[in-house]
Amino acid sequence: MGLRKIHPALSVFPGYSPYRAMQALYGVQSDGGFEFDLSKVQITPQNFCPWTPEALERFKEQYPYTQFRLHASVRLAKDAASDKVQRFPWYDLQRFIEDPVGGTRYFARLGELNAVLGNPVYTFHSGSRPRGRDKDIRPKMIEAMGMIGELLNAPVAIETLYPRKQLEGARAGMRRHWMDTWEDHAWLLFESDLNYVVDLSHLNIIAAAEGPNMTLTRSLLSNPRMLELHLSGNNSTADQHTCLATTENAWWQPLLNDAHPDAAWFTEGSLRQKEKVAAVAAA
Repeated sequence: MGLRKIHPALSVFPGYSPYRAMQALYGVQSDGGFEFDLSKVQITPQNFCPWTPEALERFKEQYPYTQFRLHASVRLAKDAASDKVQRFPWYDLQRFIEDPVGGTRYFARLGELNAVLGNPVYTFHSGSRPRGRDKDIRPKMIEAMGMIGELLNAPVAIETLYPRKQLEGARAGMRRHWMDTWEDHAWLLFESDLNYVVDLSHLNIIAAAEGPNMTLTRSLLSNPRMLELHLSGNNSTADQHTCLATTENAWWQPLLNDAHPDAAWFTEGSLRQKEKVAAVAAA
């Protein structure tokens, strides 16, 4: 069996500029059991670029054979009318629900970027658990997803998260992630009609906390509402984004055969970390 094809996110080279990350990707052919396919690439916040439509147009023109799509809290350049912030504040779903005025402004600006790319699928995180009871929150989630889709004039999909480990001291009161349990995922799949992302590294953390749920994972993967599949490795307690070579024995590897054929696969596994390991081994 040959290597599976997977698209990279620019975050596989975290801290690089988008241009430097793309150039680095041209020198990478594979990671673990996956062959890189640069026909699609995600633009991510980990590359620290404050985007404007003009800057994104210039970037896109440099790589005419790649279809770019935005992911998560992409950084926006400072609003010309603002004299206090260096870049636009970012929003995930929770922040949009709690500040719809600022969130509308952010996603409208993000929609200008998405239009430069041809209005492809946009995926973003659920964020921290909003204040209030779950039965009151979930209708707001559905309403907010619809509003964000209209602002971006594109399909949108929510990326679920994972349990945070218990913290001590000043950060002990940190809010839980939203959509961080198997029960949340069952609701997403069976009781909502929302599009979503399956990030198997996130599910790995849930499986460590609650035990594996192979049946639900398989159902999540096979559903046509899964628009993207994200892969990377971790130690089951934190979202470390380790390279795909660290996932070769992961519990979810056999389930990849069940993934819906229309979903786009992206790796977020850090290749900078892999480069460091290779350099140490060669020394």
